[in-house]
Amino acid sequence: MFLIFHLLGVALGVGGAYTSDVIILTALRDHRLSKNEYVILHRAGYVVIFGLFLLIASGVGLFLSDPQGYLASTKFLTKMIIVGIVTVNGCLLHLYSLPLLKRHLNKHLLKEKTFQKDIPYIILLASISVTSWTSALILGALPRIPISIESAILIYLGTILAGFIIGNVTYAWRKRMHGG
Repeated sequence: MFLIFHLLGVALGVGGAYTSDVIILTALRDHRLSKNEYVILHRAGYVVIFGLFLLIASGVGLFLSDPQGYLASTKFLTKMIIVGIVTVNGCLLHLYSLPLLKRHLNKHLLKEKTFQKDIPYIILLASISVTSWTSALILGALPRIPISIESAILIYLGTILAGFIIGNVTYAWRKRMHGG
């Protein structure tokens, strides 16, 4: 039973996070966030929160079924670090990014100086979100991982860094192409 709720939590978390990230990236590409996009973004955030709650609650149930086995698993420990990071990142997205985006609804983002300085942070949080949820999904699907926790976390952090760099370079290029 815990496994079913765990998988449902992952599905909701991944789906809500991907939806949110697509909306944010679309707004950055279009240089505008509409009220309708914001409403969907806000609701997708609640889907992520519910998914994360299911994931953690069912994860506790799964863990209690075999604590020694889970604590000996590199995959499990790596996944716990990533779930911790996705939880903190989700809080930052809700406390920082959503209010920032709401203040700039229907404004041309390239012309908003107060918004421009925050673009790297938004891209970083989005990179952490998509990388973390994807990593948790992949780790959950694998029977085990053949590398150390340190190696797995370095790969994870490298993927976040690559997403952050690609996101910022792409945004800077689009901004330059549109005379921003």
